[in-house]
Amino acid sequence: HSEAILVQPTSSITSVAELKGKKVAVAKGSNAHYLLVASVLKAGLQFSDITPVYLQPADARAAFQSNDVDAWAIWDPFFASAQAHGAKVIGDADGVVPNHNFYLSRKDFAADHSDALNAAIASIKDIETWLPANLPAAAAEVSPVIGLPVPVVLTTLSRQKYNLQKLTPTVLADQQKIADLFFKLHLIPSQINVNDAAWS
Repeated sequence: HSEAILVQPTSSITSVAELKGKKVAVAKGSNAHYLLVASVLKAGLQFSDITPVYLQPADARAAFQSNDVDAWAIWDPFFASAQAHGAKVIGDADGVVPNHNFYLSRKDFAADHSDALNAAIASIKDIETWLPANLPAAAAEVSPVIGLPVPVVLTTLSRQKYNLQKLTPTVLADQQKIADLFFKLHLIPSQINVNDAAWS
């Protein structure tokens, strides 16, 4: 899985349940945020039992490294980079949340330029066909672009799923659950109908 809840190698925390009363860095509204919420609830806690510290990845990494927070919920490649520096995983998406990645477009662009989107999708499918058998080469090419070491990029690419698909009712239902939970927790101001955002 390409997202996880991490603690420092010297931390005494070994499980999500032990995050009660602790500060956890996370990017608000991200997939890692949902992982954190769902993991805390699965551990028998309320989300109010922890103190989320809403930070974007670069600032979260600094807070994590300086022990200003007790844990960090994050995705790759930041996850892989932290692991390379010894961070311990105390929770991941396995059996907790569905792990989907999405390609996004402005709604007006999608409506007016479906030919361009379909061309982009075809190119992505070509890349995804090539990638699994060429991960070291891909990592070497991506590494200088994002400024991370090749082994970290290779870990990230190795954890990805390469099977671009159209949105399905199941995927949309999964996203609706996230939207509903975020609204219930007052993390978003109003209810969202996820189907309204799906490109048909």
